[in-house]
Amino acid sequence: MATPAILDCILDVISVTRRTLEMQKDCVALDLNVLLDDHCKLTDLVNTSESTLTSIQAFIDNLKTHVATLTDKLSLLKNRAEDAEGRRCYDNMGVVGLPEVAETNDMVLILGTLDARYGVPTSPIPILSAQLAHRLPERLLP
Repeated sequence: MATPAILDCILDVISVTRRTLEMQKDCVALDLNVLLDDHCKLTDLVNTSESTLTSIQAFIDNLKTHVATLTDKLSLLKNRAEDAEGRRCYDNMGVVGLPEVAETNDMVLILGTLDARYGVPTSPIPILSAQLAHRLPERLLP
């Protein structure tokens, strides 16, 4: 049979073990609370990042649309500039139904064939003077 001293010793060991376990339980509870707080903070950060990412993506899509619009406008302006340059450098005459040749100055030749094509009497000299009138006004025939 166990003596009272041994029983007291066993009770002391059990008491110390119980206090140690209670302290460890309190530490685990504190660690759990800290982890839950960190989890909430990280969840909020992820949600904020997702909304920021969504707004950035919308901004990028808007910029892509804007760049496409600007590219179309730039292409139109280039075409208009090329057309204006072509009209300045070549001829300002245009006759409905007659082709315009952008690379050469064939308008005089085309107008010279009107008689053969359409029965319109023409003379190369007045046509040439009219064709050059926008560049050399002093060459206009009276």
